[in-house]
Order: sequence, then structure tokens, then C-alpha cells
Amino acid sequence: MLLEHPGEVVARGELRARLWPADTFVDFDHSLNKAINKLREALGDSAESPRFIETLAKRGYRFIGPTPGAGKDLPATSQSIDSIAVFPLEHESADPDTGFLAVGIPGSIIHSLSQVPRLRVISWRRALRDEHQRADPLAIGHYHYSYHLALLRRFDEAIYEATEALSRDPLSGILNAGLAFVLLLARRYDACIEQALTAVEVDPNMTLRYITLGTAYEQKGMYAEAVASYEKGIALGGAFAVQRAYAGHVYGVSGDRAKAGEILRELKELSSRFYVGSLNWALVYESLGENELAISALQKACDQRHTICIFIGTWPQFDRLPDDPRFQEVERRIGLRE
Repeated sequence: MLLEHPGEVVARGELRARLWPADTFVDFDHSLNKAINKLREALGDSAESPRFIETLAKRGYRFIGPTPGAGKDLPATSQSIDSIAVFPLEHESADPDTGFLAVGIPGSIIHSLSQVPRLRVISWRRALRDEHQRADPLAIGHYHYSYHLALLRRFDEAIYEATEALSRDPLSGILNAGLAFVLLLARRYDACIEQALTAVEVDPNMTLRYITLGTAYEQKGMYAEAVASYEKGIALGGAFAVQRAYAGHVYGVSGDRAKAGEILRELKELSSRFYVGSLNWALVYESLGENELAISALQKACDQRHTICIFIGTWPQFDRLPDDPRFQEVERRIGLRE
């Protein structure tokens, strides 16, 4: 569709209508964002300095590159491209809280150098991967294993695995976000904020990282920053109900019950037209001290097979509920408690 209308804005709703029929139930925002990121990856494009696909916040996308038949605009194939590979730092300290810096510093260098026109900047591991034309399965393995360890509350090991994954591809948006998420679950909020901001620099259009950043801000008592982070995620096309629910939790814990109540009414109105997972209600109820309603919503989320339920035992917003026998029963149903 973008090539059919070069130079014109194609609304997200138009893309949804073309890609997914009206009777298809899909996480549209996440799926579309992922599809656009895949296109950019294939084209060697970036959201920060687009050459082909431009994002227009709250509107849609526009193809700004050369189109078939406009050969005179295409770059000459004989044009040389200067490239540079950035090698990692060695981490010799025994302090696990600083280990991620050995990855984060090269990642920031790569991002800064990538702003230089006509300079291709990659990590040394990606250079090797490109040479052999295959992805590094170990990075994927370390990434997923870090989540598994975090769910078991083995946080030092989880951080190590997430850091190892990122060391293999410092420009990966998902691996940068993954380390930030594990640091959040480990309650290392300062390190999480620093890493989440790096993740935003690497790929500002991955909306889920704004939930991680917003949650870390909330736990630090930085309520305005937390709400702003969630709103940024929504502006970039993130799941509206989810991020509004997280904002509702901020309002509740900060004492603004009126705004938290407004968000509950928003969710109720939205649920009359779209599916709204019960976990969203649980977040806002918990912030208001309505534990019975919060746990009832969690039980419904479990019935709905809401995949995010696997994190309720480690997610900071539910730290006040683990001693409640009803919450423990939900954890047993999910497999988080024996």
C-alpha cells in the first residue's frame, strides 16, 4: 500500500483494513509496528533518519524513497559505502550492577556514530553475522533464558543472560529492551531507566519499552515522567488500553483517585467496542487499594489465558498482593507457585 501511494500518508486504519479482515482478532498495534520494523530492517532503514518509510505520529506512514520507474533517483550500485564495526568493552569488575555498562557504552557509541551521513555502523558480532548470512541463535537463547530466570527470581543470573544476549547485537531494539525489562523485574530501577533510555535511542518506535520506562519512573516516585512515558507509547501507536491502565495505576498510587476513576470509565467504555483484557482493570484497582476487585480481575485474566499473567509474581505493580491467599491461588493456577 505504501508503494501504491508514494509520498502520501497511509493511515494505520487503512493498513489494518487491508491486512486484517474485520472478523480477525489480532493485537493490531503490536503486529503493525513489528511489520513496519521488519520492513525497515530489510531496507536498511531507520525510524530516526528514514530514507524509505517515514512515521507520522498518530496518523500513519509514508513511503519517501525512490519508486519503480524513477531510476534516475536510485543510487548508483557502484557507489562505495564506508563501514565501521564497534567492538565490545571487557568487563573486569565483579559488581553485577555495572556489568551491563560494558554493553551499553558500545551501544551508545554505535548509535551516535550511526548519525553520521553515509557511514554504516554495526557491532562486530553483526558484522560476522552479515558475513555468514545467518542470525546468532545464542543471542536469542540468552534473551529468552533471561526471562525464564527472572520469573524464577534468579535476577543476577537473568541480568547476566540478558547482558550476554545484548553483547552479541548492541543495535537490537528487542535485546536492549529485554535487558531494561529484566533490570526492572530485579528492582534495579536506576539501571533500568538508563538502559530503557538507551533502548529508546536505538529504536524509538518499539512501544512496549515505554511501559518498562514508565514503571521504573513510577517506582522511583517520578509520577509525571511515568505518565509521560505511557503517553509517548500511545502516541507512537502502542496498545491504548494497556498503557492507559498503567497510567491509571500511577494516578492511583500518587493519590489522584479522580483521574484513576476516569481511566476506569475509559476502559469500561472501550470494552463495549473492543476486547480489553482483565489485567488492565486489575492494575487500576490495585492502585486504589481495591484488592478484592483487583484479584477478581486477575482471576478473570487467568481464565482468559492472558499471556502477561506469567509476570504477576514479579511485576512491581502487584508487590502489595503476594501475601493474599487469593493472589497465591492465581499464581498456582498459572504455575508460578507450588
